Amino acid sequence: MTFICYPKCTTCQKAQKWLDENGISYTFRDIKMEHPTYEELSAWHRRSGLPLKKFFNTSGLLYKSMALKEKLPTMSEDEILKLLATDGMLVRRPLLVGNDFVLVGPAQDPAQVKGKTTAEALKAIAGHKNPFVSRGDQSGTHKAELKLWKASSLSPDKEPWYVSAGQGMMATLNMAAEKKGYALTDRGTWIKFANKQGDKNPLAIVVEGDKALFNQYSVITVNPAQCPKVKKDLALVFEDWWVKPETQKRIAAYKLEGKQLFFPNAGK
Repeated sequence: MTFICYPKCTTCQKAQKWLDENGISYTFRDIKMEHPTYEELSAWHRRSGLPLKKFFNTSGLLYKSMALKEKLPTMSEDEILKLLATDGMLVRRPLLVGNDFVLVGPAQDPAQVKGKTTAEALKAIAGHKNPFVSRGDQSGTHKAELKLWKASSLSPDKEPWYVSAGQGMMATLNMAAEKKGYALTDRGTWIKFANKQGDKNPLAIVVEGDKALFNQYSVITVNPAQCPKVKKDLALVFEDWWVKPETQKRIAAYKLEGKQLFFPNAGK
């Protein structure tokens, strides 16, 4: 899951606190420093089913200074998406976007980890002392990576081959490419990186689909005994809709840059 927000926003701070208190893993992304792209916004809009105007931060100074309330009705959807992609401060936040993790590395796979489990792969990387580039920024991805190392009974943080980037996911992947090393990344960022690199991509997915890399999402009806105003009957209908075979197929069919992004597992 990627948590896209503006760190100084109090709403974002409250949302992040809730995620942390409930032990929900996420990758932190500063919407001002790494604003959503046209492709991302287009995909999120299609998935959400919401009017495009709902994506605007209508209370923001930039929105008001540009007089967008008057201009948006005269703009096409394509023009609006391109405008949103110009500045993260135009986008309403926070945003939560879900996907799983993948382990990537040099296309030549010097540690020969392709086809192994995550734990086996990490042990092989450590054994061969191949460079491993970590985000090292206390983000959700970084914390997930640390849990994977711990589950593999390894503590690589003081090893010379373990590199802490201290940067965002895209920068970490670029560093892994430069050092011909391995890295853990969320699938969404990997798809964007791979699409940008094209045929010259020096990295490739070496481990995916392992249960250890799965980032589970659940739909849970709020307890009406604790929240009397909850519309329980409608919530249960919503729950049932998510696990229906046709809904699961639609989720599985969704693609980003032509690649499957979600892997539904209701009933499995």
